Formats: sequence, C-alpha cells, structure tokens
Amino acid sequence: AVFVGMAFGAPVWGYIADRIGRRPAFLLCSVVICSFGFGTAAANSFFSLLVLRAVVGFGVSGLPVGFDILAEALPAAGRGAFLLYIEFFW
Repeated sequence: AVFVGMAFGAPVWGYIADRIGRRPAFLLCSVVICSFGFGTAAANSFFSLLVLRAVVGFGVSGLPVGFDILAEALPAAGRGAFLLYIEFFW
C-alpha cells in the first residue's frame, strides 16, 4: 500500500513544490506522514490500515524535496560529494 501511494504521490509533490515552494511542500508532506502514520495505530480494520498506509506512502514520495532544499544551501565546491554521501547512506 505504501508503494502504491508513492507511485501516485511523486508527480503530485513535484507539482506542489513548483507551485507553493519546496519548503512548504516538504513541511506539508511531513505533516501528512506524521498524522496518517499515527492514524495507522487507530486503524480498526485491514482496509482502513491499507488506506492509511497508502496515504503515508503518498507523503513519503514528497521527502526527496528535502534533498533539494539541502543542495541549495550547500556551497558549490563540495555539493556533489556531500549529496553523494547522503544518498549512499540513505
């Protein structure tokens, strides 16, 4: 269910980040992940669990926006190496 949500969320989060900005999109996806992630604890059926986890996956697909925000803040000289290290240990 998480991967299905991610497949649908990836293009949506790109559009949202272009429209409202990367930082608000990142904060919004973090709120979606947190609230629906906690909501999975209250799921009372398998179907509701699947739906909640799909929405969490939708939010997870927006997390790469954070790497773009970090890349903008890094100095150009060490940006490539630093982002490579992050992706390697991700």
